[in-house]
Amino acid sequence: MLDLEMIWPNQLCKDPQKMFSFQKLSSVVVHHCMSLKYLFLVSIAKSLSELEKLHVHYCEVLEEIVGDDHEEAKVADTFVFPQVTSLKLGYLPRLKVKTLYHGVHTSKNVGHVWF
Repeated sequence: MLDLEMIWPNQLCKDPQKMFSFQKLSSVVVHHCMSLKYLFLVSIAKSLSELEKLHVHYCEVLEEIVGDDHEEAKVADTFVFPQVTSLKLGYLPRLKVKTLYHGVHTSKNVGHVWF
């Protein structure tokens, strides 16, 4: 996936009722996406209530794990990854290390963090 720049929800699912239905997603592993700037949009990140594992490696231009989508950016955003227990980030030279997202993010259960 060297040229992947973004995935819009309508590319994943044609049914508009299920377009933002990621509540059961528990694991996201991404590597070698050399054109991807943001892993999730705010609107998608808010629906990842069961995410337990987030591993991202070798994405040279990735700037933020969660990037703004224009409609959601108008509101002060807070979102939670309440179930994340494993967070691994490796070789992400452009990642803004101070934060996963420029808004407010919290997670209570992170037991394993690797940079």
